[in-house]
Order: sequence, then C-alpha cells, then structure tokens
Amino acid sequence: MKEEGRSGLSMIKPTSFYSSENEKTKLNWFCYELSVGIYDDIKEDLGKRLKKHKIRDEVLAEFSIYISKKMKDIILQQLSGRIENVYFSHEMIETYFPNLDDKFISETAAAHPAAELAGHPRRRRIKMETGS
Repeated sequence: MKEEGRSGLSMIKPTSFYSSENEKTKLNWFCYELSVGIYDDIKEDLGKRLKKHKIRDEVLAEFSIYISKKMKDIILQQLSGRIENVYFSHEMIETYFPNLDDKFISETAAAHPAAELAGHPRRRRIKMETGS
C-alpha cells in the first residue's frame, strides 16, 4: 500500500550530488537517481512504520542521499569488474539509524525492489545493468 506524502523527486535535488559543473557526471547522476529510488521504495513499503519511529520525510531523504553516496566506491568496483554485484550493508543503515532494531533495519534494506539477499545475511546486493 502506497504511503501518501512527498516523492523522492520533490525531496532530493540533483545538487546534493555535485557542487560544481565538473562534478556533473554520469556516476553522480546515477547516485542521484538511486537515492530517489531508495527514498520512494522505503517510503512506499515502510512509510507508516517510519512515522512510528519518528523518521520524517526529510530524514529519509538525507538517509537516501547518504546511502547512495556511500555506495559510490562499490559501484565503481562493480563497473571495473572487481566485484560482481553492488550492495549496501546492514551496517550502513545501522550507522545512520543506530536506534532501529535489526528486524526493522533488515526490512529497510529489503524495501528497495532490486535488493536481494547476498551470501552474507547482513548484506543486500543490487544487480546493475550496463548497456552499450
């Protein structure tokens, strides 16, 4: 059931990912789009529960930006062939929201539809499609 409220596009601005013209790169744009997707997916799946934990839309937007920026090096590793899948870990979420319990953190990580369980139970992976 979709939680009413603001969308990721209205909450997250592309300027969160660059401070100058030379930082307007495909990778930064990808991270922007990823953060919007993370925001929207978590909001849709867990919006009411986020409110119970007193996590406002603004905080969720900041978290989505944080996660996508933290994933930048992981994305580069995948693009260079050093790792097979892009992932975000349980620890990334726990660092940002230390007062959430493990179950809610796992549900938050799984809220993004591209996330699936990887070999480690506290890690999610996102398959990246690269087109030519």
